[in-house]
Amino acid sequence: MASACHMAGLTTAFIFSLSCLVSASPAKEPTDPSPYCVFTNKSSGNGGSSGTAPNKWWLECQGAGLARTLTMGVNHVENCDPNATSYGVLCEGGLFGPPRFSSLFHREVCPWFCDSWDKKTNMSVYHLSTMARYSNTTAWAATAAQRLLSWGFNTLGAWSSPLLTGDTAEGVLRVPAVSPPGLVYGYTLDMLMSPFEHRFAPNPLVDVFDPSFAENCTEIAKRHCAPRRTDTRLLGYWLDNEIPYNPNYLNGSDLIGSALRIWSAAGQGRVTMWLSSRYSGDIQKFCSAWNVHISNWSELASINPLPMSAARTADNTAFMSYYYGSYLETATAAIKAVDPNHMILGSRLLSPDDALLKVMGKYVDVVDVHCYDAVPCTQLMVHAHEVTGLPVLMSEFGFRARDSALPNTKGAGPLVMTQTERAAAYRDYTSKLVSLPFVIGYHMFMYYDEPPGQQLFGADSNFGLVHEDDDVYEVLTKAFTGINADAPGIHEQAEPAE
Repeated sequence: MASACHMAGLTTAFIFSLSCLVSASPAKEPTDPSPYCVFTNKSSGNGGSSGTAPNKWWLECQGAGLARTLTMGVNHVENCDPNATSYGVLCEGGLFGPPRFSSLFHREVCPWFCDSWDKKTNMSVYHLSTMARYSNTTAWAATAAQRLLSWGFNTLGAWSSPLLTGDTAEGVLRVPAVSPPGLVYGYTLDMLMSPFEHRFAPNPLVDVFDPSFAENCTEIAKRHCAPRRTDTRLLGYWLDNEIPYNPNYLNGSDLIGSALRIWSAAGQGRVTMWLSSRYSGDIQKFCSAWNVHISNWSELASINPLPMSAARTADNTAFMSYYYGSYLETATAAIKAVDPNHMILGSRLLSPDDALLKVMGKYVDVVDVHCYDAVPCTQLMVHAHEVTGLPVLMSEFGFRARDSALPNTKGAGPLVMTQTERAAAYRDYTSKLVSLPFVIGYHMFMYYDEPPGQQLFGADSNFGLVHEDDDVYEVLTKAFTGINADAPGIHEQAEPAE
């Protein structure tokens, strides 16, 4: 294990700045120039420097003291305090409070989300370690923030602790009285997933046309976004995480076939209305193309199974775009109604297909992707940028090492032998990544290691900047200090991808 890094030199003032939580009074709307975070490819203005190459993207967060840089972040900067869960939407009330939407979510999924939950002890290994080391969770938060800043990171990635990002449990944003300058955060909302059974459902592609979906989005936005309206530390909102968007999630069916079997009457009605419009109301033309026999559009739902055909495949592809456009329109409208100031960071995607990419540009500010390959998924990112015209954020990636003494049997990402090799892999990956002019930054997965015994999917891998006992991986963090310092300069020299 690495030597302990207790950060004993923390100043009282810094700890105090993170411990003085206060209810924020309604803030005045700021005036131009906007203090809020934006991604920009302008050659000048809003902090950009003249002479910047066209289509070279930068992060500007005037109110947080960040100018012409990249978002360089870490996911899961949390200590799994059961009284301060970072999953406010899915697990409101804390891990052991009343379930908000689903008993399955609350009982099984919420504890797993802290990523170091031990099912046998019903407690987080990392939380127990930090509480043995620090006097309280605020001291842990102060140490984590100072570490990240000293390593050159400027962003708290997805699922970071409310002790650092603030919480909205009482309908107002409770934030540190004095936040560490130069550190912004992203916030995950789970618009599509929160009311449903996620990947455990018979059809994870949920019915976004059911009125309850819009109502849920509105409620989430009012509770979690409205209080953050004037928070200059907020990078933006992720709508969801790794939404299902291909037939692998549909038990062998396509979206139309699955929707006609499972969705609400409102959802089924929207499917048949869309098909009617696509075939200009000509039901006979539709029957011929789909090889079915119906005299009324409403009869389509009673045919099970629907025969496969080239027309059905083509129509399903087109309907996927309509579906995702409706999802994005409903979710983003709910957010913008209460918070027009902050960016929409997308839905934390694995390998987005064209059905999703074609509609994203209208609703989000960035295409965020996950790629756990040994090198960045350049072809995927170039295509995503070309289709949407948006910058691209690598919001998850990672490398693991065998010398961590962890099993490393579960979890994504290449497995190397030593921490030295792991550090070199991160440097190579990030250097290639920021050499692309449309890339806006990277968020590595994750702050602490995932020990054996974790809930549900049971990852047991060396993903962390720190061990499960909070000791620092000195070789890796020293490397990241250099990586983060060099990244903006490498990006400055970026040339268009061939």
